[in-house]
Amino acid sequence: MANKLFSKEHGEIISKIGVLLGKRCLYIFLSFLFFSNQQSKSHFFSDNIMNYHLIDMQVHGDRRGKLISLEGLKNVPFEIKRIYYMFDTLPNEARGFHAHKELEQIIIAMDGACRFILDDGEKREQVLLNRPDVGLYIGKNMWREMHDFSYGCKLVVLASEYYDEKEYIRNYDEFLKSLKNNGGGYNCKVVFASPSLECFAA
Repeated sequence: MANKLFSKEHGEIISKIGVLLGKRCLYIFLSFLFFSNQQSKSHFFSDNIMNYHLIDMQVHGDRRGKLISLEGLKNVPFEIKRIYYMFDTLPNEARGFHAHKELEQIIIAMDGACRFILDDGEKREQVLLNRPDVGLYIGKNMWREMHDFSYGCKLVVLASEYYDEKEYIRNYDEFLKSLKNNGGGYNCKVVFASPSLECFAA
């Protein structure tokens, strides 16, 4: 009798319950991932690498001195279309306070030091530039400020585009607005086919 109760009829019921529970668990799991992603979106953005990095330049030298060669599309990751330099900025003066829509730059402190504040709309980081063999790469859609110039500081800037005032964003609120309109920063998505997190530029 007991065997009959748990044979075919109960087997079908248990199978249906299992299927329903399986679907329900899958739904809960996917909902959890979705809402976790929404709640932790800023966490993903914060953990992503901002659109800047430091480049160690290859130094050639001997007892006579040292030399560094800069070549577009080689050790400089873009075609160099413009070069300019800044000097005689007093320590109590600040510069920058803008972002670029498409422009890329490499900045080198040929002499002295300068503190950069870099902002991608989600977080702000600081970089002290104080060596002639290190370049600071800043990509597009990055707000930058320059503070605490040392006396005699000289900065050389390599740019990927010719000067165009329309390329500048000089108001921070406008910068944030442009990021929002363009999607801004980085997007992240969970790939279910393989247990990985893909991040890609917006």
